[in-house]
Amino acid sequence: MINTPPTTLMNLVFDAAAQGGCIEEIHNEVAGILAQDGNGWVDTSICKMKKLDSFVHESLRLSTFPVALTGWRVVICNNGFDFGDGLVLPRGSSFTFPTLNMRLDSDTFEQAEVFDGLRFCRMQKNNQNQNQNQECEGDGATTNTDKH
Repeated sequence: MINTPPTTLMNLVFDAAAQGGCIEEIHNEVAGILAQDGNGWVDTSICKMKKLDSFVHESLRLSTFPVALTGWRVVICNNGFDFGDGLVLPRGSSFTFPTLNMRLDSDTFEQAEVFDGLRFCRMQKNNQNQNQNQECEGDGATTNTDKH
């Protein structure tokens, strides 16, 4: 089953109705940004809506619609991917892995089973505070869901 935009929107509406504790705060953020920018729902305005983004992330994290196997990936290495035990996935292979346990991991998310619409907003602020005095080291490159 594929998670579609209409289903995501439906889940957001359900979560807003059921978990509405921060909806007024999100509404104020959105209204303030739209009034300040004056350009409507454009990329530059939407990128400033951190609380709305956090609510969407939390809704997606706890949504029961996507099945537990939602880590879909495709092997892009020219030589495939070698697990080191004889199993090799050739280039172009599709595979999936379970993500439910990652989404409900109490080591990653405080009170992981509880919906908290501003969770990711706070996590982002905490990460920014922790990284202020850190410098990049080495030649490595990483990616996450926010920057590709």
